[in-house]
Parts: sequence; structure tokens; C-alpha cells
Amino acid sequence: MLAGRLTVTLYVRHNEQVGALRCSVSSRAPEALPFGGSYRLAGDLTPIVDAFLADPQPGAVLRSELEDAPDGVDEPEPPPFPVWARVLS
Repeated sequence: MLAGRLTVTLYVRHNEQVGALRCSVSSRAPEALPFGGSYRLAGDLTPIVDAFLADPQPGAVLRSELEDAPDGVDEPEPPPFPVWARVLS
């Protein structure tokens, strides 16, 4: 970032919970995007778009894929999701 200039980052991710490809812009660097969960920066946008296009039922979770969590056991942290990001300024 040049002195006095704002960082502008364009980023794209596949939001599996709602079955959408999310594109946004942030004033943060790619390593500090505003996500509540962990993510990993992807060097290629193609796998993210491919995962979105391959989702047979966007935003739906099949009952057969659900499992009961054992009592007293915390859910494991989900793996980091891929995010493609490019600094525009």
C-alpha cells in the first residue's frame, strides 16, 4: 500500500450455507478480511467457482448428511474455507 492510500481488496468465496458465490470489497488486506471463521487464501479462483457450480442443491443440507453430536462434546472447528482475493490499490 502506498503511503496515504487506502487498501482495497476484492474477494470471492463460495458460501455453502446459502448456496451462493459471494463477491465483496474490503478496505482490509487479504490476510485480514472480516470473517468470523478461519479462511485460507486461494491462488486460483477456478476451484471456488467450480465448487459453487457443482453444488446439486445450493443452500440445502440433506437430512441424510446430518449427524447427532455426542453429549458433552464440542463441535470441531470447521476447516478453513478458500477465499480468492486481489488487492486493487
